[in-house]
Amino acid sequence: MLFEAIVITLLVLALGYKLRQELKHGGLKTMSSMFQAMGEANNDVFGGETRTFHCVLDGQEKTVEVKTLNDIMTVISEVRQGTVYLQSSREHGLRLESKITLGNDDMLNLRTMRGDETVGEQTINLDKAGPMDTIRSFQTVFGDLRASSGAWWNE
Repeated sequence: MLFEAIVITLLVLALGYKLRQELKHGGLKTMSSMFQAMGEANNDVFGGETRTFHCVLDGQEKTVEVKTLNDIMTVISEVRQGTVYLQSSREHGLRLESKITLGNDDMLNLRTMRGDETVGEQTINLDKAGPMDTIRSFQTVFGDLRASSGAWWNE
């Protein structure tokens, strides 16, 4: 009985120590951020509707269906360089350009263009940014587009 009590006490102390280490070094914070990011990435971009966009991804033309932030992030993350045309006027209209640069720190550059004018630009350090930081960047891009031009995807 005494042996069992000692073993249980040691297990509780070991678990407590591990939990304290995780809290101290941010392991639980990172996991929490990942779950929050997964939930946010499934939010609708277009009020529950799905939009079809024309793209040029690593030099290949294709169309993609986009309903959530996750959809657009998947398209962009699969290529080194790409352009998602957000309006039917393609290069003369609104578009999202992305470029991933690999190195010591992998960088994602997002640039929103309207014709020849840069509407917004963000650079995300993929190695240092947490999952929520990346989601927030995409939310900012699409939120800024909605705020500045209303239903820009219908034009």
